[in-house]
Amino acid sequence: MRVETPLASSVEARLRNQARLLDLAQLRPSTVDEALTVFLRTAGETLGVERSSYWSLTADGAAITCEKLHLASAGTFQSGGRLDAATYPAYFEALRGLPRIVAHDAVNDPETREFANGYFDAHGIGAMLDVPVWRDGRIAGVLCHEHVGPARTWSIDEQDFAHAVANLLALGLETLARTRAEERFRLAARATGEVIWQWDFATDEVSWTDSLREAFGFDVGGVTTADWWRARVHPGDRDRIVSSTASTIASGDSSWSGEYRFAYADGRFAHVRDRGFVTRTDAGAPLRMTGSMQDVTDRKALESRLILADRLASIGILAAGVAHEINNPLAYILGNLDYALDALASTHGVDSDVLGALRDAHLGTQRITRIVADLKPLSRAQDDAAKPVDVDAVVRSSLAIGKHQIQRRGAALVVELGAPPPARATEARLGQVVLNLLVNAAQALEGRDGDALEVRIRTGTAEDGFVYIEVTDTGCGIPPAVLTRIFDPFYTTKPAGEGTGLGLSICHTIVTSFGGDILVDTDPHTGTTFRVLLPRAEGVLDEERARTPPAVSARLRVLVIDDDANVLTVVERLLGEHDVSTCSNAREGLQRALTERFDVIVCDVVMPDLSGVAVFERAVAERPELARRFLFCSGGGATQAEQDGLVRTSQPLLEKPFDAVALRSAIFAVGRAPAS
Repeated sequence: MRVETPLASSVEARLRNQARLLDLAQLRPSTVDEALTVFLRTAGETLGVERSSYWSLTADGAAITCEKLHLASAGTFQSGGRLDAATYPAYFEALRGLPRIVAHDAVNDPETREFANGYFDAHGIGAMLDVPVWRDGRIAGVLCHEHVGPARTWSIDEQDFAHAVANLLALGLETLARTRAEERFRLAARATGEVIWQWDFATDEVSWTDSLREAFGFDVGGVTTADWWRARVHPGDRDRIVSSTASTIASGDSSWSGEYRFAYADGRFAHVRDRGFVTRTDAGAPLRMTGSMQDVTDRKALESRLILADRLASIGILAAGVAHEINNPLAYILGNLDYALDALASTHGVDSDVLGALRDAHLGTQRITRIVADLKPLSRAQDDAAKPVDVDAVVRSSLAIGKHQIQRRGAALVVELGAPPPARATEARLGQVVLNLLVNAAQALEGRDGDALEVRIRTGTAEDGFVYIEVTDTGCGIPPAVLTRIFDPFYTTKPAGEGTGLGLSICHTIVTSFGGDILVDTDPHTGTTFRVLLPRAEGVLDEERARTPPAVSARLRVLVIDDDANVLTVVERLLGEHDVSTCSNAREGLQRALTERFDVIVCDVVMPDLSGVAVFERAVAERPELARRFLFCSGGGATQAEQDGLVRTSQPLLEKPFDAVALRSAIFAVGRAPAS
């Protein structure tokens, strides 16, 4: 026998149901527990059932577990309990296949009678009205209404009401989940500096966290269309990125990632790393993609600078090796020419044709010496701390390397050096700045015709006391829209393959590290001037050695240790007025330094088996007084450890190639030092 429900199918009842549904629709719970409390109490009271509950489906679909149960007579709530699909297969099949399970006589209904022995008996249940709760295209759980007592008939109004409550509950749970996700997104974005986003494929809308405004300057209220995002991907990357996201969505893959350029609100482009994860239905249909975007522009700049530094280090090693290999033969060529010139001048007169030829050879050798010297900054990537630097000398060295870039464009090169006081800088890094500005000036002349093509470089002292270097070109100038960005990393107006966008950025970094500044003045008709301002050095430059050594009254005993026999020969010739002993083996030279008395010990730095620094340290360890007698000489190519050793010893250094005057001056300076 079936019992009629206490809820009459009347207009008043329908209005009451609609009013309660409206209340539920307007509910804004802050937690899942709060939502379930209100929904279950409302459903139970409206349908007049003792037990109303929500059961969630496990991730594998093998069971449902009770999240919350409302007991109407006691006005209390409970939780806990589990029902397995393996024990109740008919019910789970109905749950997956029917929009609702309507069991007027639950004990005998084919979908629910599995519960008769045990569950129904224990609770006195006679009728059930269960509605699946769907989220993201799959069953998330079930809303259960269990009548305690005999069988009852569920009216169509009751069934529709229960179905509507289940749909509102699904919407409420989805809203809560999204709110929690957005909060997690905001917290994650704040902690990591990433922009969290979610792309809803049904609406084609993308929701963004507030960090979109903080990172890229866009104030879009948190929501845009996918087309808005696509339009802000750099045109050079757009097809690749749009294609890869579409392929991930269509292929069934669960994750996507990519790196591309994305616009800032001011029109600049950032390098971003983006990744997302696709949520799908049980059938595999894509629902949404959730992901995070990170601005990696600074990281990219650092990587490029590290690559550039690595390349410069390689060039430096090559330059040091080349300088060392050239300087050794240059040393004995120049020394022998000095020796020959002195000898012939005393026997053939100063107007001899042979002497003229030798003087020309001597000039040519000195020119080679200057060219090799211009390579030295490249071999000093780790130039010491800022110190007094001769700005004009740095400019001349940079011009020797960079002037060909200007001349091959048919432009005039005008050099106006104003002999400013020493600036606080490092030779190598300042040389890099000057060379970069010269190359930029040459490239600015591309496409300009006429006889007025010119690059001018000037040095001097500004009114505020700063030392300046100006590089001016008569090129096309810099557009105003570009001017504010020329010192940004990676920004370049040059064609692909002709610029990294790092040159001016590195120049700015170098100059500001010296405590200076780099300014630009440009005009599309007259060209561009870059002005480098450097602070004056507190100290002064070392005075150049006197080119004529003072007379030496005493004959000095000199030991020369060098692995190049030709260098030994020319030193012996040039120091004919002294008693010179030579050693081409470092260990043999060390032994002689320890066992014999010498006024000066000239020791090469770079030698096989034992370096000059090692010879010095071993000699001084046994005979400390020898420290004042050492004179190092080097043609370059020293390792970092050897360079550090030279600094540690504080001994004088004679750089190859040297001429007769430089050698004799150095020998005199060491030889006249008082004995310990």
